[in-house]
Order: sequence, then C-alpha cells, then structure tokens
Amino acid sequence: MLKRMGKSIVCEGVETEDIAEFLKEEGCDEIQGFLYYRPMCEEDFEKLIHTPAA
Repeated sequence: MLKRMGKSIVCEGVETEDIAEFLKEEGCDEIQGFLYYRPMCEEDFEKLIHTPAA
C-alpha cells in the first residue's frame, strides 16, 4: 500500500543477513540496524564518515 502512495519503506532493527534479504524481497527500500553498525557516539560517527573506504 505504501508503494502505491509513493512512499519509501524503511525497516529498522535488522540484525541478520537472512532478515535483510527477506525484507529486500518483500519490497523494503532501506534497511538499518545492528547488521550494519552498532549505536555510536557522535565523535565515533564523525571519525567513521571522514575515514576513506578501504
């Protein structure tokens, strides 16, 4: 229903690859959660975004 309304679907709290894959198959547009990064303080986030990718 949200897709028909032109809305994006964001799923949060994703912890495993299996769940991420399931959500993608079901039409989730964006995924966030511990699978990608644990919560971090602002200082650590600043370091992360300013560090070149390997």
